[in-house]
Amino acid sequence: MSTHNRPLRKIQSTKSVSDNREVRKVPVPSHRLTPLKEHWLKIYTPVVDHLRMDIRFNVKSRNVEIRNPVPDDEIGSQHLQKAADFVKAFVYGFEVEDALALIRLDNLFVESFEVKDVKTLKGDHLSRAIGRLAGKGGRTKFTIENVTKTRIVLADTKIHILGSFQNIQVAMRAICNLILGSPPSKVYGQLQQLSKILTKGFGFRLPLSKQLQKINMDLRLAVKLAHETYQEVQVYRNDAKNKFEKIFKEASKIADNFEVVIKIPRTSNRQTPRVNINTTSAEEYYRVSIFIPYLESFANELKERFIDHETTLNSFHSLFSKEELDDDFMTLVNYYQDDLENGNRAILMAEYKLWQRCLKKLSEEPTNALQALSFCNNEIYPNIYKLLQILATLPVSISSNERTFSNLKRIKTYLRNTIGEKRLNGLAMMCIHKDLKLTADEVLDELVKKKRKIDFVL
Repeated sequence: MSTHNRPLRKIQSTKSVSDNREVRKVPVPSHRLTPLKEHWLKIYTPVVDHLRMDIRFNVKSRNVEIRNPVPDDEIGSQHLQKAADFVKAFVYGFEVEDALALIRLDNLFVESFEVKDVKTLKGDHLSRAIGRLAGKGGRTKFTIENVTKTRIVLADTKIHILGSFQNIQVAMRAICNLILGSPPSKVYGQLQQLSKILTKGFGFRLPLSKQLQKINMDLRLAVKLAHETYQEVQVYRNDAKNKFEKIFKEASKIADNFEVVIKIPRTSNRQTPRVNINTTSAEEYYRVSIFIPYLESFANELKERFIDHETTLNSFHSLFSKEELDDDFMTLVNYYQDDLENGNRAILMAEYKLWQRCLKKLSEEPTNALQALSFCNNEIYPNIYKLLQILATLPVSISSNERTFSNLKRIKTYLRNTIGEKRLNGLAMMCIHKDLKLTADEVLDELVKKKRKIDFVL
């Protein structure tokens, strides 16, 4: 069946105020209208059949409009955002098959920037920079895509990259070097080495990164997982010579396919900030100058951020263990004495003994502070409850704060560039706290509090 005969799911006008259903609009430039018409069936099917969203193309405004058919649906809101990102990626110039990855996977993003963001170029200099990015027959662009496992679109002076966060960073570094004038052969060598190293390094970081972004993550679980990751990185670091030998062989095979020789950069005896390693082996040079420092830096960051908190955490462990750890509990009590309701040691120890008896009756031991809070009675164990609250509220990461910036990026688009600070803050709060339900009466009550020249008649 042709795309012209495919029925569009009708959605009502977005001007209706009686409807709480969310709508996303994706503008389509004139040069993407024909591809959109040709591939409409491929776009329509995953959005409607898999994400259960309504979609149509508004001919007058030239926007692809996507709507969540279920009002006030949190899961539907996530699917709506995925559908909008999918359509937007196609409008940028990505193939439908590549853009579909945004629907299937959660850790993929689209990053866009212009050549002038890296370096101000005009005329022939700009044309040559774009030519270096594409390469002869698109060879350079395809090489960066294959090595970094990303997809790149060159649209005039704009560059769009689709992939995971770490792979986008590697691709952007290679593209920026090309824009600044580096020859493709030099970028190839750096790209092969860096991508292999980051793949191994981020492989250790991925489980910890996912856990730290959870809402119910507490310090106890974070330190435990960080300690396991730290031990594994140390084992990998101790066997760095054999590990990097395998990485270097794989990188050399890829470099040979493109007739690129991995060389040691020019060394200097006078410039102390430069990495000047006295060796004739490229493998040893990159192992000592890049691979080992990267692993050691990663391990030190884990130690400073998490493992150094083990002293404080050991005292919190007494609240979860069925064994009687009286000394650890009293250390915890002395540290947070000002926050507790009762400072009498005899009363606190008696409450701790009762809490120990309660833990022994549980079939499963609580694994985090939130689970322990659900079992702890605030009236019977007020001090234990307060200590668990402190553990649950200790900040582990800043993921929740970073999500607010992601919301802000979606709110303040180029169409809302002149929006005022007060209105922007209000829209951001509504988007961040969308789980809070507001009624029309509450909004009207807030409006009537403001002084007006005319009476507010309900």
